[in-house]
Amino acid sequence: MVRRETGSNKVLLDCNECQANDEGLSDACAPKILNVIARYKTGDREIRAGQDIIRLGGPCETIYNLVAGWAFLYSLLRDGRRQILQFVLPGAVLGFDLVHDGHATYGVQTLTDTVVSMLPHKALEPLSKEHPEIGLQLAWLTSRDRNLSFDHLTSIGRRSAHERVAHLLLELFMRSHARWPRHRADEMHLPLTQEHIGD
Repeated sequence: MVRRETGSNKVLLDCNECQANDEGLSDACAPKILNVIARYKTGDREIRAGQDIIRLGGPCETIYNLVAGWAFLYSLLRDGRRQILQFVLPGAVLGFDLVHDGHATYGVQTLTDTVVSMLPHKALEPLSKEHPEIGLQLAWLTSRDRNLSFDHLTSIGRRSAHERVAHLLLELFMRSHARWPRHRADEMHLPLTQEHIGD
């Protein structure tokens, strides 16, 4: 359930009906814990396609739970070339593990129009102490992302260009259908360009 505020990119989400509950920070949380998370949130936002959720090198004091839409994590080389590190789907928790000296070590940019829920970093300690299952869920999400990174490293190091592209498309297809199992088994909306695949 989403209520949009007039003239603003802010939205209000009902945490008990949020589609990111199936995977993400609040997965498997009891309704009372969802209400606790909702109390700590600083808000929800709509972000248009092509915008940064987290700016590379910028300050990062917020954790973002991707509720709707697609985005990607990226880094930039000194000459301006971009490396896409990972594509993220609804349920992804962004900004939890990327802070070094208070600044983002990689950026996150939207591929499509998105909706994110925002939780301040400083809320994690009291939340995890009050509800340890939230800390365990963050650990599981971090482990899942690490495994994806290992898989991508294998692609870069050992797979041919054709194999890398085929593996990426198959990975996104499987992740998308795991996320939305009721959709047609032979279809997937893929909001990527050749440039995204090349990066």
